[in-house]
Amino acid sequence: MNFHKMSIYTGIILIGFGDLSVLAAETAACFPGAAVVTARSLSEAPEALGAGTPFVQPVYLLPGVKYEALRQETKRHVGRIGLGKPLLRNESAVGRLGGVLAETCENRRTLFVGHGTGARCAWMYTALQAVLHQRSGGRTCVSVLDGAPGWAAARRWIIDHKIDALRLAPLTMGLGRHAGADILSGAPGSVRARLAALGVGVEAVAKGLLDYPAVREMFIDVLKTQFAPPG
Repeated sequence: MNFHKMSIYTGIILIGFGDLSVLAAETAACFPGAAVVTARSLSEAPEALGAGTPFVQPVYLLPGVKYEALRQETKRHVGRIGLGKPLLRNESAVGRLGGVLAETCENRRTLFVGHGTGARCAWMYTALQAVLHQRSGGRTCVSVLDGAPGWAAARRWIIDHKIDALRLAPLTMGLGRHAGADILSGAPGSVRARLAALGVGVEAVAKGLLDYPAVREMFIDVLKTQFAPPG
């Protein structure tokens, strides 16, 4: 039996970090017959797990370490929980997000910086960089704190294009520790401090991906294909 196709889910659990309230409200409006709750992990949503057959939607960028941990956690509830996929679940989703982010740049130089990952899905950052580079006419660059494309690639982009000012935007769902301390803060070792050391003026974009309506719409569209029962 294919649990995903045959089950009728009674609610949606949005699993992620930071403020998921706007996404939750939009999800509830899109699926008025389903209860919608938010949590950082399955263990924080015991009441939702105890009633009916919930569908867990990870509010993650890509299927990295956190998603794999969530997938393993749902295995303890075999036959009782449906599990969705992160935002970047395939090449088509990478292309769509690239288009969305290119629109936010408004033809200005923009450096997007994400967490990075050592998981097999790390290729998605490089693929996103390729899409953004094409859609923005070379005005954007993607870098990550851990892995590739790293700071060296961003530095080359800055030097090659003689960039003296840019927008610095977190490639994270919200404005948590990584976005605040490691990217935007200007503290020693942060991306902003590294840019300043190169003589680059920085406009900090204090927005996470969930602050963009078009990104939240992508999550809703993911839910429409994975949560809604057939027919």
